[in-house]
Amino acid sequence: MVTKNPQDWRPDLDGDSRYMIERQTLLEVGEIKTDVAVLKSEVKGLAGSIERHVTKPEFAPVKLIAYGLATSVLAAVLAAVLSLVLRR
Repeated sequence: MVTKNPQDWRPDLDGDSRYMIERQTLLEVGEIKTDVAVLKSEVKGLAGSIERHVTKPEFAPVKLIAYGLATSVLAAVLAAVLSLVLRR
């Protein structure tokens, strides 16, 4: 049943009940608007923190240096173990 008059959507309710439902709906809409505003501010904060992070091209030289040092330490340890094994 489709009604054009907004007063006919719940004919079993009296005026006070309709007022309470409308008031509750307005309060819920207000809460939703507040939640959306909070989410917008949090997204802006996240966007700002993302800009402060290191990008991939900036990190590439650091990665090469770290892997190079780790490889040289591993090679030195393997060489020491091999020299101990080959002496005997």
